[in-house]
Formats: sequence, structure tokens, C-alpha cells
Amino acid sequence: MANDHHPPYDITPGEQLVAQVYNNLRANLDLWKKTLLIVTWDEHGGCYDHLPPPAAAPPGGPYPDRFTFDRFGVRVPTLAVSPLVAPGSRFAAPGSVPFDHTSIMATVRQIFGITAGPLTQRDAAAPDLTAVLTQGQGDLNLGPESIAVDAPPPTAEDVAAAASAPLTSFQEGLLYAAATLPPQDRLLAWLTSLRTGTAVEVAPLPHRTPKEALPFIQDKLSTFLLRDVRERARR
Repeated sequence: MANDHHPPYDITPGEQLVAQVYNNLRANLDLWKKTLLIVTWDEHGGCYDHLPPPAAAPPGGPYPDRFTFDRFGVRVPTLAVSPLVAPGSRFAAPGSVPFDHTSIMATVRQIFGITAGPLTQRDAAAPDLTAVLTQGQGDLNLGPESIAVDAPPPTAEDVAAAASAPLTSFQEGLLYAAATLPPQDRLLAWLTSLRTGTAVEVAPLPHRTPKEALPFIQDKLSTFLLRDVRERARR
């Protein structure tokens, strides 16, 4: 069901999604102690912003429609959730270039030591988010053990219709992103390929609906990240 905070839908399922991701991460305390969960949005949701968007480093051509992306857009909120972030913190970029969506890519490069370089000139200029990670391992901000968000459940008919509908382009993107995840015994080799910029090849997948794709995604996630959580749940 729609859980993306996007109009005209109820935003409560989107809150449930964020809570579910947090709860799964928080349940594995060893993993949680070294996790940075970033929650952001792709657009401003129609809210008025009094600040004119400033100029930005263009990502680099080609620009077939002659729009050079040389200006930032309307501001959107971003949440940095981690035991390494001090409670109640609010952050702004340390220099003249503001945080933007490509700051996430800059953060990944910084944390994982990726030497392949930036994807574009935009993320090359972006400040990373590592400055928000101010808590030491002896003073972690672990946060609540779980978050509950109550919402009326969708009808069985609505769930069945959504599960059998063709995958959207966004759902296909999530499916192929999951397909690139390695099992835990090949994690180091996978990280090495990321650092060196080696492309991860994925063969075409047969899944055509969310119902078909869900077991595949769950299996990939369980072998990559959530195996310990699932084993505890079974016990």
C-alpha cells in the first residue's frame, strides 16, 4: 500500500514505514551502535519556502533539455538518526555550500573510504554528514527500543489489489537494489567493489508484481542485514 508520505495519501503508513525500519535496526544492538539512518524526501510537499534557492554546482553535462541544474531546489527536511548523533541536535552545513541530497552520496564515500571519486560535480562539492556524528562509543544515544505508530489497517481487498498490480518504476528500483546485496560471507568483497567503483551486474529478474518480489527482497535482506533479527524472532 502507498506509504510514501506523498499526496493525496494518508501519511500515517509512511510514519509506520519509518518506524518499522528503525525498529528492525534498533533490535540488533551491535548493528545499531554503528548505524546512521537517514530519512529524507525528494521534494517539499507543496509547503511555501521564503528562502530563494541559491546557486549550485551543476552536475556536469550533457544537458539535452538545456537545463543545467545549476540551482538548488526548495528546502526539504532530513533526519539523521543514530546513536552517534546527540539527542535534540539541529545541524546546518559548516560552509557556504548547503546540505543537499547529494550529501548522502558524499557521506557514503567518506564513511566507506570509496576511492573511485564522486559521481558528478554536484556531489563532489556537497558537504558530507559526518560532522553530525558527535557521540563517542562510551556516550551513545541509543534512543527508544521501539516506536509504535497506529493506523487503521487497509482492507484485504486493497492489499490484494496492490500486491497483484504491476511493479512501479520505484518498486523495480528497490527490487534491483536488493538484488545487488551480497550474503554476509561476501560482504568485504562487495565493499571493495564499491570502493573501486566496480559495477555490480544483476541479471534480469522475473518478478512482475509486489507479491512476487516480496519474498525475494526479504531473503536478500535477511542474508545481508537482518538474519540475526529474524533468528531471534523465530525463537
